[in-house]
Amino acid sequence: MRVRSVLSLFYDTVHTFLDGAVRRVIDRAERDAAAGDGLKRGDVDILKLLFLIRYVDGMAGNLENLCTLMISDVHDDKITMRRDIQQALDRLVHENYVSRNGEIYLFLTDEEQEINNDIRRTLVDPTEIIGKIGETVFGDLYPGKKYRYKNRYDFTYDQMVDNGIRGQQIGGIRLRIVTAESDLAESGDSSLRLQSRANSEAIVLLDGNGYYNEIAEALRIAKYVKSRNVSQLPEAIRKIIQARQSEARERERTAATLLREAIVKGAFYIAGERMNIRAQNVKDALDQAMGYLIEDVYSKLNFVTAFAQGDEDIRRILTGENQQETMLGVDAPNAQALDEIRQFMEVRERQHIAVTVGEIQRRYQAAPYGWREIDVAALIATLMRAQKLQLIRDNLAIPYAERRAVDCLRRRADMDKTIVRLRVTPSDALMKKGRARRRSSGLTRWISSRTRKTSAGRSFRC
Repeated sequence: MRVRSVLSLFYDTVHTFLDGAVRRVIDRAERDAAAGDGLKRGDVDILKLLFLIRYVDGMAGNLENLCTLMISDVHDDKITMRRDIQQALDRLVHENYVSRNGEIYLFLTDEEQEINNDIRRTLVDPTEIIGKIGETVFGDLYPGKKYRYKNRYDFTYDQMVDNGIRGQQIGGIRLRIVTAESDLAESGDSSLRLQSRANSEAIVLLDGNGYYNEIAEALRIAKYVKSRNVSQLPEAIRKIIQARQSEARERERTAATLLREAIVKGAFYIAGERMNIRAQNVKDALDQAMGYLIEDVYSKLNFVTAFAQGDEDIRRILTGENQQETMLGVDAPNAQALDEIRQFMEVRERQHIAVTVGEIQRRYQAAPYGWREIDVAALIATLMRAQKLQLIRDNLAIPYAERRAVDCLRRRADMDKTIVRLRVTPSDALMKKGRARRRSSGLTRWISSRTRKTSAGRSFRC
């Protein structure tokens, strides 16, 4: 590898004037390279260059700057040089001569190498890494436990990273982030499809794993620092540890950036299908995923077409002030939703099973409906006004025009104590027969009364 530059040669001219701790690092690296013990000869030149620029403001030890500084001839093959320098840096990091923080490489002194080795030996539980990823994604990048659909519906969803639930499990729908370190990531496309269908979830298979390594290193540093009584250490060591703490914070910021990219570029599996999602940021990407999931899981959500805003709307329906909302029929508002509830009540009536307002609410707020509580109450009120349903509380029917009818439909304390009963109405044929009978009965009574009057008159004349 030909990567030697004038700047790396400059080190040799100042070698004897340097602090012994620095010389020992370089000398040890040269011995390792000569023995082929983890390093190559050209790696030492990169190490020297990193030392020379370590204290130069504005000269970051990234790959781009190192490539520029290592050029010794205008005819150098920059592509080959870049590859060789990257390989050298990887070896130096592996052998603990250099630390890496994001894209920045830093020369390590003897003391720093010792601390670095201690940090490397610090064990971090994978569940801690997964927990930190969940905190970053669901706490910072996509906060909130509810997804707002079409600016009207708020759906609570479970948050998962790999196989770990974040917070309390609620059920219903789920957003799962899958890291590259998870068994799920190795399970294959068809398995992820099946998983997303079986659990009604949107799965995001993250792109790459750089975020994982950054978080793992930040946690190792934090755990190491917590295990040391820093205030009692020599000042030189304290400064090194403080620098590593700053590095940990920077790694967390880098991890957040990498997570953003990993989500936007990730593979999305939603309700049994792999979806092609294109977005510029995390919110747009996950909003699209959740939107597709809602439309699949809550397939009857669009049955509700007219919406209530509050108790006053329920009162107007019950009193008949809102004529449009109390209509029934295929062309009426919420026709499909009203028919769903009416059919459900007919089935329960045939089974002789009592139904409460609370049961109806729970049924139609869950999949595949997802209707809002206020809208379910409005639907029951519409069927009450149309003489299809009635409310029973303490074995007494509640007139729909009474104020307490609204309370029974809306107050949580009353919902499970209020029975909803199908109101049986006679058929049209039976109604016609009854009206004909009443007319016939009325005519008979009129003839009979006239006859009595006539008979009485004749008797009087006689």
